[in-house]
Amino acid sequence: MATLEEALAANEERNYTVSEGALTAFYEYDAFYWATDDADDIVRACEDAYRGEYSDGEEFAEEMTENVGEIPEFLRYYIDYAKMWRDLQMGDGYYWTDGFVFCPN
Repeated sequence: MATLEEALAANEERNYTVSEGALTAFYEYDAFYWATDDADDIVRACEDAYRGEYSDGEEFAEEMTENVGEIPEFLRYYIDYAKMWRDLQMGDGYYWTDGFVFCPN
């Protein structure tokens, strides 16, 4: 299995776009899944799954909602970002770890 150090080295050598922090969080969260000897596969999977850096999943759900379009002020009180985040986790495979959101699906 490729080590985290090998993945970090591949990330740096090949100028992938993922940050060291995001790659570390991704690798440590999904290490059991990456039964591969190819560090590049791990870095590419991280790039594909990476959605951004957020304080928590609710912040991601809020930004995702705001990116859809203008939300009228009177509707903002009805949006439950905690429940949206839960649904994103359960239905779409999103996860938050160490300040980063990923969705490998």
